[in-house]
Amino acid sequence: MFKQHNANGDGSLSLKEVTTAFRAHLSLIHANTNEDRKISSKEMETLINYTMSLGYQIK
Repeated sequence: MFKQHNANGDGSLSLKEVTTAFRAHLSLIHANTNEDRKISSKEMETLINYTMSLGYQIK
């Protein structure tokens, strides 16, 4: 998880990088209803609705 979210590659996570990582993680936990650690096409709608409920817009 660290390497994936260390966007600038400086070896540490900025507040923005940590925030992004945890938002993504929480969104996946919320949407992954069968707990297989993957988002199926059926779970995608849940993921989109949850993301939009946080104020994000899907373009």
